[in-house]
Amino acid sequence: MSLARSKNYFSAAVANEKEMKLLGVRSNTPLFVWERITYSTSGEPVEYSKFVMKQDKDKYYVELELT
Repeated sequence: MSLARSKNYFSAAVANEKEMKLLGVRSNTPLFVWERITYSTSGEPVEYSKFVMKQDKDKYYVELELT
């Protein structure tokens, strides 16, 4: 199977109870949410990922290849 493309969604959120426990943050701490859906060359979705990160010391880099 070959991968063709992905859709990436970026958003902001505040920590809920589950995220507070997992990330060791206080209630309503600002978070960065990145969701990705990757598609095969036939157009079928083959992967879904969701990343939730603290915003205090992160740096983000995105590189796109335009063909």
